[in-house]
Amino acid sequence: MTTVAGIDIGNATTEIVIAVDGEPVLWDRMPTRGVKGSIASGEGAARLLGRMERRLGRRVDLAVMTHQQPVDTSCIDVGLTPTHTGRLVVLSRGPVSPAGSGFGVGSPMAVEREPQDIGEPVVLVAADPLGYRETAQRVRRWRDAGADVVAVVLAGDEARLVSARIEARIPVVDSIDAAAVLACARVGVEVAGEGRSLGVLSDPLRLGAALGLDGGEHLDAVAAVEALRGSRSAVVGVLDSRPAVPQANEHAWLSDLRAQADDVWTVDLREVVDIPGWRADVVASTSMVVASLQGTSGDNLHVDGLSRRWDGEVRVLSSEVAAGRVGALTTPGASADAVVLDLGGGTLDMSSDIAHATVAGCGEMLTVAVADVLEISRGASEWVKRGPARRIDGPQLAIEEDGGRHFLDPPAPAGTVGWLVCQGPGGALPFARHLGGSEWRMLRLALKEAVIGDNVRRVVPEGARSEIVLVGGPAGDDELVEAVGRAVPGAVIGRADVAGQLGHRWAVAWGLVLAAAP
Repeated sequence: MTTVAGIDIGNATTEIVIAVDGEPVLWDRMPTRGVKGSIASGEGAARLLGRMERRLGRRVDLAVMTHQQPVDTSCIDVGLTPTHTGRLVVLSRGPVSPAGSGFGVGSPMAVEREPQDIGEPVVLVAADPLGYRETAQRVRRWRDAGADVVAVVLAGDEARLVSARIEARIPVVDSIDAAAVLACARVGVEVAGEGRSLGVLSDPLRLGAALGLDGGEHLDAVAAVEALRGSRSAVVGVLDSRPAVPQANEHAWLSDLRAQADDVWTVDLREVVDIPGWRADVVASTSMVVASLQGTSGDNLHVDGLSRRWDGEVRVLSSEVAAGRVGALTTPGASADAVVLDLGGGTLDMSSDIAHATVAGCGEMLTVAVADVLEISRGASEWVKRGPARRIDGPQLAIEEDGGRHFLDPPAPAGTVGWLVCQGPGGALPFARHLGGSEWRMLRLALKEAVIGDNVRRVVPEGARSEIVLVGGPAGDDELVEAVGRAVPGAVIGRADVAGQLGHRWAVAWGLVLAAAP
């Protein structure tokens, strides 16, 4: 009996299929060690192969790998210039717990200053670490001194505690940058009543009049109002003079990167999160996520790494794209002329019966994009991006993305109440408080469409869209399958079932086993 192992070292995972006399008997995977194509990646594959041999109870006669050009796929978050609003500064848009109601505009004054009547309305600014009792006492002292206090803004998150102690029905907004507020000449603060939206700060003409703008600045007011869309509370300041607009070309670095890399794929997250009808404070991003594919002269260091820790025969055959195509087309029902899309961690491989291509940008890029817009870690994002979440509304009540109610037994952990959660490696993983389930679904699908759907659209030939077979780890995501379907309308799209039993992950490894057959 001949025992052959097909070894696929990818950017994110290493997969091995062992076959005896041409039939798959054992398959397993692990995270890739080191950089794909490096000695470390080969050594990691050797450890996995050794464990599989022990489970199989016999030695492998032949290990088959691909020629690899080591690639460096990097995802870079680049801060981009936000929408310019002239002299206006949007200081707060929709904190979780504003207090009071109404609109006030005045000169910003530090609440710590000696109280005085300056002859015009004032907006008091409380910086940490005063605390709500001291802040409320100082606000009352300003009012007792005759000052016309029209609003209070806080650096902390105690708006309701302060509002309840100042005996005045004025807007109180928390979680602001106190230094930025004090740098303004005038500040407008508005908190809408329950069930209502902003009035003055949602109208560019009224905003401009309140903050003393001239007619030539109304377009700046429109930009500021757009940034406050759907908010229930807001703070907007006006500077004495218009700040200088950066003249540097923010995309100059991108031209340099394109000149150096084999392929570059970019997604402007500002455009992705600009969903019509959304509250402006749901998510905000000034980032562009970039995946670059850097090819080098492949010297098969991964083969040397495998040979250092495994003393059997090693053969290098084919290429990843070719092996993946051979493995994918062992799927029952797949046509010989089908397009194969291998969705990997760092790259997307396309092969048809007449062409093939490898481009930057896939699973890892989606991880980075989700982490950026939700402001969470990449480790958490790896789990959050995968599919539906639920909101924990109480210890025993969860609300699904479709609005369905689910009663929990046992009760949810205390740290998850009020949060959207997904299933993580240790159970419920909380990741967002400011989003509803349906909002997160819309955003998640928009990110998958922009990062992967649009990438598929650029790489699949127009004349080769009749049937598409998906392989690779991300192909297990039902929402990504839908995104591919929207990118190539009219195509018949299905996941691979390699060798009729292995599923969608193992196309390259099984293709290598077949390539080694007599």
